[in-house]
Amino acid sequence: YFGDDYINVAYDSLASFQLSIFAHKDIYKDITDVKRGTISTGIMNIVPNKGAIGISFSYKSKSFIFINSHLCSGQDKSIDRNKDFERINNGLEMKPYVKDNKTLSIGKPEITAVSNMTITDKYDIAIWSGDFNYRINLGKSQVFDAIDNQDFEELREYDQFNVEVNFGRLNFNNFDEGIIYFN
Repeated sequence: YFGDDYINVAYDSLASFQLSIFAHKDIYKDITDVKRGTISTGIMNIVPNKGAIGISFSYKSKSFIFINSHLCSGQDKSIDRNKDFERINNGLEMKPYVKDNKTLSIGKPEITAVSNMTITDKYDIAIWSGDFNYRINLGKSQVFDAIDNQDFEELREYDQFNVEVNFGRLNFNNFDEGIIYFN
């Protein structure tokens, strides 16, 4: 609860995960073209236990999208996680958001898959969070030793996400991940 000064712009869920966007009442009136989208990447791209939720909107002259995702799990599933990411990045369809029986967007649904544009091609600002489920490619004892020795650089070096991006197997186009400090 943020207090009376904040208004829920949009909310959506996919199976057990959610996304909710709030705005301060002073800027809420300038938010337009609110859209939402979900995409399943679970079994056969049907089961919604994995996938993503997106909420997009315009604020003055800038377009924003917030994505919450849950990618494939498992130590040896990096390739499947990469495929989940690509499916979401290339195929998340945004449709008009309806709140209190009012459509809060104008125009036709955006269909990213048809236009062959990625999230960062379509929006000025994209914030993607969630459980990407990438692991560390070290044995359990090696991980605990690195933690005990505060050798966080070794953990980052073997982080599957970094490995996939560095080897070009994951096109993380125009997104930047902040440094993980393990504090």
